Amino acid sequence: MLVRWLIDGMNVIGTRPDAWWKDRHAAMVRLVHQLESWVAVTGEDVTVVFEQPPSPPISSTVIEVAHAPRPRPRLRRR
Repeated sequence: MLVRWLIDGMNVIGTRPDAWWKDRHAAMVRLVHQLESWVAVTGEDVTVVFEQPPSPPISSTVIEVAHAPRPRPRLRRR
């Protein structure tokens, strides 16, 4: 059975009281590195999704780093 892990990156980062909010990008990089280490041992297929594109971009040859699309404008109801 093929399993693909989809990880909400900011939710995982937000569970740690390590002052991640002072440097969001560094926290995102740390999470990607931790996931890469986990994948190296387990061989799992992982995508980590962040709220917005990391700036500067974070790349990995082991996991997929993605971001959520921008929300569409709400339609007005009559």
